[in-house]
Amino acid sequence: MWICPRCGSENDNGWICPKCGYDDSKNYERHLAAFPLSDETRKTYVSSGDVLEEKIGKKQDKPILSGRSFKGWKRNLLLILAVAVLGLGLWGRGRGFGEEEGRAAVTGTDSAEEVNAREEESGNESFEREEEKRNILMRVPHEEDSSEGGGVSGEDMLFRTNIARNEFVSVVFLDTAEKAPEECWDVSEKEDGSVVAWAEEGEEGYRLYIAGEGGVTANEDSDYLFSGCTNVTSIAFNGNFDTSDTSSMNSLFRDCENLTEVDADTLDTSKAGSIRAVFMNCGKLPSIRLNSWDTSQVTDMTALFYGCAGLNELDL
Repeated sequence: MWICPRCGSENDNGWICPKCGYDDSKNYERHLAAFPLSDETRKTYVSSGDVLEEKIGKKQDKPILSGRSFKGWKRNLLLILAVAVLGLGLWGRGRGFGEEEGRAAVTGTDSAEEVNAREEESGNESFEREEEKRNILMRVPHEEDSSEGGGVSGEDMLFRTNIARNEFVSVVFLDTAEKAPEECWDVSEKEDGSVVAWAEEGEEGYRLYIAGEGGVTANEDSDYLFSGCTNVTSIAFNGNFDTSDTSSMNSLFRDCENLTEVDADTLDTSKAGSIRAVFMNCGKLPSIRLNSWDTSQVTDMTALFYGCAGLNELDL
């Protein structure tokens, strides 16, 4: 219930007096504006709400300052709230909550807990992918195969050391470098120390150890990895050599003339496209177990067992 200040009639609802047409929403004295009014505007309306005559001699039915009515005040308030909410979202991003949580603060679509859970899951996936790429063994520099032989010879140095390939008698892969001596050296692809090697000298030659925390990951190009190790008698991967991303294994054990033991069945060949001459000239190797090899992607296995004169058992 309100009383019209112009004609004195009582009104139940609404802003317009049905008797005289007075618009009470334009009474700035009763309904405060969102911003301070000028002295000129205040002089236009008195506490009774009657409109004063201006110099032109006509009564003013509309307020002088456009947008300062009660409806304008509500509009301004909504604008202020929108700016505040947007600022909260930007503040959230600035505080390290991430783009998703900043958007959630504005739209209200997700809670902070849900956003944090998604970011943690995404972070774990990224970390796992990064972990998969660690401990990569270096690539062996080599020339392309040729009709004259080419590749790697026994006189070539093995894995960034000054020891020739034909001076080693065994190779062992380990899943930890805890026992690595101070004189070990870096054999990782990234040269970040994630894969190390060391040699122990014996009466017959050097024993080579290759280690990485959690195992060693093979290079995508693992061609000629142990080629030319003519005096190596055993190679033990022990399940610590991951070749699941290796695309080429050409001449992997080529010319290992004295090799008698190798757990080649632990190698993952699911992505290998070429396994040419892997066991070429391994003349003393009595048996080879390859029943776990996946050769579905292989396009070249030329001379795979060429020169394996002592091979008596082949398990495919």
